[in-house]
Amino acid sequence: MSTITVYNECPEGFNPRLEASAAFIEIDEALLFLQYARKCVGQWGVPGGKIEKNELPIDAAKRELFEETGIGLETQSVISPIGKLYFRKPDIDYVFHMFRIHIPQKPLITLSDEYSDFIWQPIHQLEDLPLMPGAPEVMHYYKAQRAQWVK
Repeated sequence: MSTITVYNECPEGFNPRLEASAAFIEIDEALLFLQYARKCVGQWGVPGGKIEKNELPIDAAKRELFEETGIGLETQSVISPIGKLYFRKPDIDYVFHMFRIHIPQKPLITLSDEYSDFIWQPIHQLEDLPLMPGAPEVMHYYKAQRAQWVK
């Protein structure tokens, strides 16, 4: 298992080879999580993936959300940037962009073959899920940001 270090600020000597975006869909104080079927088998994460060449981070989050769950965003959807984190693995550095996507109700989910299941996990029970490497740090950051906008 590789070691992942997650930073809130860009660390010294950081040399990103890629960027990724993630979609945080929260409804009724629960977040949408997907269970991996292949990489990180059995572990959970939010919809997201690599940003393609010439793609904006927000567009990548929307694209990945649709590809992985079948959720297409409607005009009532509100997309807000949460922030970004800096991931360092032994073999790669990358930037991780996060977007909060508000939709009015739980949508129909059609999983891609990357995933075996989904769950709407209550935010106060995130420690109950076996999250993919790096995700606990991401969720800590998400909860800290959420505390500011929920006031």
